[in-house]
Amino acid sequence: MGCYNFTNATFTDGLKHILIPAELIELDGHGVLLKLPDYSFESAQRKIKRFNCKDISAQISQDGWIVKGSLLNFTAQSLAVNFHHQDSLLKDEIDAGSNFHLVLKKDNEFISTWEKAVGKDISKHTKPRSFKSGRLVVNVSDSSRLYELTLKKHELIKDINRRLKDIDRSGQSRGGKPKGRIGGKTRAVKEIRFRIGEV
Repeated sequence: MGCYNFTNATFTDGLKHILIPAELIELDGHGVLLKLPDYSFESAQRKIKRFNCKDISAQISQDGWIVKGSLLNFTAQSLAVNFHHQDSLLKDEIDAGSNFHLVLKKDNEFISTWEKAVGKDISKHTKPRSFKSGRLVVNVSDSSRLYELTLKKHELIKDINRRLKDIDRSGQSRGGKPKGRIGGKTRAVKEIRFRIGEV
């Protein structure tokens, strides 16, 4: 086993990356003991917060290939998956630039997708772009659908909130009245803003 030098500890809240020039005191099979200084540095900051996940299985399929893993974190625009060891070579067969099918499960229960939340017809012509402070921004393919969806906005908000699932162990509801929170902010959709854009 190689010899390594400990230089810094880094922590993240999903948005900011904090670098701490800590001193390693002890490292053994039970844990690590660090001496922390009175200061730290913000080394990077994301434009969009990532939310960490726990105990969520992910299955990605595309053109006959199927890879399995665990969902690590997500934003409104992307997600990170840790592939299982036996599928680590197959992940190179998945083309990230093409469409793929994603299935997420927690405690043997499927987690709703955008298509399940709004229906197949609407999902074909829309794409969620961001979610912040209860506001969901959704791209729509054309102006006639934008008008139609604007009229259905309140109904869609109810449907989406009803399908919120507990995906990060932070107290979100499993159906029924959504009351969960991520990072101190509720995940319930309070407003939807539709705009014409790429879907």
